[in-house]
Amino acid sequence: MFGLGLKAKAKSLGEQLQMMAQHGARPRLVGNRSEDRIGVVFSEPHDMPLGDRILLYGLIRGLKPEAVLEIGVRWGGSARIIAAAMEANGRGAIVGLDPDLSNFRPHASELFGRYHLVEGYSPDDTEKALAKIGGMTDLVFIDAVHTYAAVKEDFRGVYEHLKPGAHILFHDAFHQGVQQAVQDVLAEYDGLTDLGMMSRNATSEPPLSYSGLHMVRFGETAFETLLTDAHARNGAEPPDIDEKYWNYDLYANRIGNALGRPDKTDG
Repeated sequence: MFGLGLKAKAKSLGEQLQMMAQHGARPRLVGNRSEDRIGVVFSEPHDMPLGDRILLYGLIRGLKPEAVLEIGVRWGGSARIIAAAMEANGRGAIVGLDPDLSNFRPHASELFGRYHLVEGYSPDDTEKALAKIGGMTDLVFIDAVHTYAAVKEDFRGVYEHLKPGAHILFHDAFHQGVQQAVQDVLAEYDGLTDLGMMSRNATSEPPLSYSGLHMVRFGETAFETLLTDAHARNGAEPPDIDEKYWNYDLYANRIGNALGRPDKTDG
């Protein structure tokens, strides 16, 4: 029994070493490094579920927007999340529009000089708010009054100020009025693509549900355009689009076939 135990341990150790070797052979696809600030999603008091907070931070880190409009700021929790993600990106400015700023908690130092506040109503004061970040926006976060009528008006106020490829993020999209507004916006306005419900963090507030993030994109969605823009935001040139690269991969080419498996051959 003792001998069998040693053999099992030796086999297990061998398998672990083999996995480590295979993992080490794979390329580390890590881009530009920066000091991350994701801890804000745990430390900042907020009405949003944790999953939605993490997703919001991740979307800002991933999309790297230059100009963000937040409609509805309340406590300032999402303001801190977006500003922190922008600071980690090393780029971007955000303006928050709300008729009552008395509950806004973050200190200026927590917003890294990236956040502007405008007291007013959407859509009446949307243009005034957007003037703080250049007049156009590539990401809108709509999280104000959660009724069908209000969300439709919020979107109406920003539509003419969307940059090509801009994203609109609707919070509390599990509220049926908000969701119907999103569907009608998609049907009534040109140039919109439905990216769907980005989270499943529904919360119950009888007689309705809240939370959840639904995303819509405006404008160009062609891959080459997105690829060029993504590299530009990282200060790099995009690669050429060519069929000869379709089966190229650093790991697969090292192994010697497009499947990335040493026991297979191309063709």
